[in-house]
Amino acid sequence: MTSDTVELLKVYRTNAVLHREATEAGNSRKANRAYEKIISAYKLLDQSEQGKTALKSLLADADDGVCVWAATHTLKHADGGALARLDAIAQGNGLISFNAQMVAKLWRAGELELP
Repeated sequence: MTSDTVELLKVYRTNAVLHREATEAGNSRKANRAYEKIISAYKLLDQSEQGKTALKSLLADADDGVCVWAATHTLKHADGGALARLDAIAQGNGLISFNAQMVAKLWRAGELELP
C-alpha cells in the first residue's frame, strides 16, 4: 500500500470509530463532522484498486462501527463479503446493529444510495 492509501485508511477508520461513539452518545454535531471525513476519505480510496482493497480489509476490524461503514462502502466490490458482514452485525443489539440491518435491507431492495 502506498503511504497515501495508508493515511486515507487511517483517517477513514479513526472517523468511523468517532462516528460510532458520537452516534451512541447522541452527539450529532460530532457524528456529522466524522461523517464528512469518512466520506471524503472513501471517495479518494474508491478511486483505485489499492484503495478498494484497503477498504475491504476493514471488514475484519474489531469495531463494528468501522465494519458497517466499510461494508457499506464495499458492497459493490466485495463479492458478498460485505453483505455477509452486515448480516452478522445485524444479529446483535443496539444502534450499530440496526444500522447494519437497514443498510443490508436497502441494498437488497436496490434502494441504497451512496455518495
